[in-house]
Amino acid sequence: MTVINVINLEEDLVTDESVHYIVTALVEDTRLTKPAVYYPADLASPEEYGPGVCSAGFEVMFGDDPPPTLGSDLDLLNYIQDLDLDWQLDESDDI
Repeated sequence: MTVINVINLEEDLVTDESVHYIVTALVEDTRLTKPAVYYPADLASPEEYGPGVCSAGFEVMFGDDPPPTLGSDLDLLNYIQDLDLDWQLDESDDI
């Protein structure tokens, strides 16, 4: 899925070996915007999806490259996009 914008990135847990992060982002094609229509057949159309606010967690081991929080927004966006995270749509999705 394509990340459109990183909304928030925060450290969740720091251990002796790694740092766990939670990222919130606007992610493409995650929120149902129009349900499928099956009947009548002449008005049938597939369901449509739009961007939604999602969250995901990831872990960075010490010695690996941490998120570029001091870099540009584009640097952080590219870093998060390259992780290929398992995004979960937030229940309170108000965009």
